Amino acid sequence: MHSIKSYSAKQIPSVMNHIGTIWQSERYDRIIRSQQEFENVYKYILQNPVKAGLSQHSTSYPFLWQATLSGR
Repeated sequence: MHSIKSYSAKQIPSVMNHIGTIWQSERYDRIIRSQQEFENVYKYILQNPVKAGLSQHSTSYPFLWQATLSGR
């Protein structure tokens, strides 16, 4: 994780003319122990753009790649 954050923090400002912090200082790692927990986390992540007001529905958010869960 450190390598990804370090590299991208150096590259993003030069490509996007961005000044300031790129990454938050904390990260939240967790082990997903069951299919049900995976589905709950997946659904939570899908709703992030909607909660942030970036999209009316998660499926219309252009930067969120989505796969089906167990053929659902």
